[in-house]
Amino acid sequence: MLNYNSSNTSLKTILETELKQKISSVLNMPSFSGVSDEVKNRILKFTLNGGKRLRPRLFIIANSAYHELERKTQMSAAAGLELFHLFALIHDDLVDGSPQRRGEPSLHELLKLKPGKAGERDGRSLAMITGDLIFAEACRAFTNLNVPVSIKNRALQKLLEVAITTGGGALCEIDLRDCPDYDSTITRKLHCHKTAEYSFSIPLTLGGLLGGCNTEEENKLFTLGRIAGRAYQIRDDLEDLEALLSGNDKSIEAQRDVFQNLPFVIGLESDREKVFKSCWNNYLENPISTNAQKVMQILYDCKAFDSARKEMQNLFLESEKQINLLDITTSDKQKIYSFLEKIFTF
Repeated sequence: MLNYNSSNTSLKTILETELKQKISSVLNMPSFSGVSDEVKNRILKFTLNGGKRLRPRLFIIANSAYHELERKTQMSAAAGLELFHLFALIHDDLVDGSPQRRGEPSLHELLKLKPGKAGERDGRSLAMITGDLIFAEACRAFTNLNVPVSIKNRALQKLLEVAITTGGGALCEIDLRDCPDYDSTITRKLHCHKTAEYSFSIPLTLGGLLGGCNTEEENKLFTLGRIAGRAYQIRDDLEDLEALLSGNDKSIEAQRDVFQNLPFVIGLESDREKVFKSCWNNYLENPISTNAQKVMQILYDCKAFDSARKEMQNLFLESEKQINLLDITTSDKQKIYSFLEKIFTF
């Protein structure tokens, strides 16, 4: 069985090789013959630029807990999930105008091969098209799986359904930017649609589906993913807000997206709402450390950080209960639990 552990170099090597092969197969198609080697090399570099490979690992753990696929087929599906994630990252960076991804230039920055506005325009255009091509390759990874047609069709259908859900979440998030209205219920729904379902639910569910589990078990895996994914997004919200207010993240996107940040919204919904808004507006007008500290202090006083952290912890405990409902061995349950435990910080 392929070890799920993040320190397993064999898994990393096999997965990176599979990703490289899939991207290279696209770039080497006849229709790409006129594309410069410089563009191709930079696309390949971006594809292989690290990352936690969270989704492939979740898929492999779930698949191994049921009827494990043959190694090549398993890794092809795992790589397909990572390509789907890569597509989402490329488009997120384009929407946000983010100059970096994983400590390196984002793809649209990497593809600025000309000076000035022409380079910026072409970089964004090349990145957008590349993202679409990577999505197509992610889908093709599932259509080419060496499994019964009915099974891979169901797997692809589930992947596409989550793609639509994630896209809807992204549209909602953009629509709510800079919005004076806020609602923690909406924020939690966005956590499900933007993160939980595509990052956790679909890898776990497809792992079980391709491992031959029944529909009831698929539903249990999907629910587990939603619970764990929500906890994971809250962890990110806590880190993002602290990075913003400590001055470690000075990007415009961080300020703009804060109305979808759970601890921030909890602060807005508290009895300190008016004071909090006033401090936040002062910070926006003059983002110096003293103004940031005032915002941070109110968040601590109204227990926004504590409340969000407690919610994250409760979701993690709930995910443990959900794991115990799965019809798999105790050993496999422990592997899922241990993996989730490693990616959370309390």
